[in-house]
This record gives sequence, structure tokens and C-alpha cells, in this order.
Amino acid sequence: MLPFKLIYSDYYYLPIGAHVFPAEKYGRIHDRLLESGVAEPSDFLTPNPALDRDVLLVHTPRYVEK
Repeated sequence: MLPFKLIYSDYYYLPIGAHVFPAEKYGRIHDRLLESGVAEPSDFLTPNPALDRDVLLVHTPRYVEK
């Protein structure tokens, strides 16, 4: 068990196409940590969706409404 929690969920996969940071890498890292024994399933937390009020801290209302 790790002394801290990792944040990960298969539900938050966003395929953005060819990119310098491909979305598939996060699933691969998750799987590798489990397979190698570095992490256990209990080390992972599933995040909750961001609320509009949270998104509005960094984006304009127009962007959020869009």
C-alpha cells in the first residue's frame, strides 16, 4: 500500500487523437503500477466530476455554457 493515493478512472478517458500526451498512456501507467506491484487497487481513488463552480474558477462563463 502506498503512503498516498493515486487518482485514476477508466471513465475519464478522452481520446484526443494524435498528441504529444496520448490519453492511452494513463491507462497503461495504471495497469503497469498494478502489474508490477508498485500499487494496489486500494491505492487508487476515482475522482468526482468537476462542478461548474469549480470550472468557472479557471474558465469564462461563456466557455462553460458552450
